[in-house]
Amino acid sequence: MKAFFSSILFLLVMCQSSPLLAAPKGVVQTSSTGAFIGGNAPSLKRLDVTKEIKKGGRIYYQLKAIVERASGDKNGTKVIWAPKRYRDAIATLLGLTPGMVATLNQLFPKSIDNKKFPPVKMDYKYTLVFHGKGINNVNSKRAAGKKAFVEPIQFGFEPGTHPVTLQVCVELGNHPLLNAYEQYDLISTLADIPGWIAENLTPSGIAFNTALAVAKSRVGCSTVKYSFEVLAKVPNLKGKSAEKAREELSSRGLNAFVVQKNCKNVFGEIESQKPAAGKSVSAGTTVSLTECQRFTDVPTANFAGSWNTNFGPIFFNQDSDGNTAATYGWSGGGALFGKVIGRKMSGNYIGASGERGSFTITMASNNRSWAGGFKASNSNAKGAWSGSR
Repeated sequence: MKAFFSSILFLLVMCQSSPLLAAPKGVVQTSSTGAFIGGNAPSLKRLDVTKEIKKGGRIYYQLKAIVERASGDKNGTKVIWAPKRYRDAIATLLGLTPGMVATLNQLFPKSIDNKKFPPVKMDYKYTLVFHGKGINNVNSKRAAGKKAFVEPIQFGFEPGTHPVTLQVCVELGNHPLLNAYEQYDLISTLADIPGWIAENLTPSGIAFNTALAVAKSRVGCSTVKYSFEVLAKVPNLKGKSAEKAREELSSRGLNAFVVQKNCKNVFGEIESQKPAAGKSVSAGTTVSLTECQRFTDVPTANFAGSWNTNFGPIFFNQDSDGNTAATYGWSGGGALFGKVIGRKMSGNYIGASGERGSFTITMASNNRSWAGGFKASNSNAKGAWSGSR
């Protein structure tokens, strides 16, 4: 019996090819173990955004996966052996010739079971593993046509690139002839068969020694690894202050570049933005903002040069348009970018380990000190920041 099933599984493998499946844009296949006992490997076709969530000052996106089944999978199963009746199955397992079966039918007509034989099937189990998050433990897989299914993802993802592994394994499904402890209905119908045949169908014979081992062992898996990019959705920033706009962009992993425009009626608000609201962009993209200002004769403060701050020394570069940039060494280091309007500088920072936030500081009248604060985008906490020279 073991040899019989081994031959079936061998033929299944030999009928498969081992292509490296092409992945759609946004989902890139990085490796694959290729074809396996259940057919060609499955494919992660795409990951679609279903919901935007704000948590701890950061924006996360919930997803759903569209998975193309392994080529042998027919809605979760594959039939590998389907004799019409139990007597046909028994004859195959014991290697009986048609003549021997006919003789048994004549000698022991009540011993040969004519019940319909349930087909032997392989069951497919798919698993998505998101690195750094874990196994996607959901049971609701919805069919998407005959060859694919949709699986909701329980985790949220920040904009950026993430790794994921798709695995499918096949096992022989439960079957009365493949489980020794479920064979009593069959054995009871074979009481009159000669001893050498009946012995092979008892728990001490073939049924126990081979069928049980095959039934309870995993017969094959296929593993495909991918990387996928979650894009950030650009928010609508029109009408917001530059400080608020920076905070919203930072919470999505985006940067801001603000230019001022002299407006007659409206000031202190964002008039336009590029890219436009609703566009999906990669993490780290810079969004250009035009802020309306009613310009006065207040001169632009000069923050350029070295400063001693309550966190450590910093050196600001400042151009003729009031754009500033600096690097800092505390908390693991990082960089910041800002804009000076009058005596106030506002901007964003990003740490070496990826933390982001916004800041606003105001120059004192003596031009030798400034004070203000910062706000991390992943929390509601605010901190004081001051400097002098």
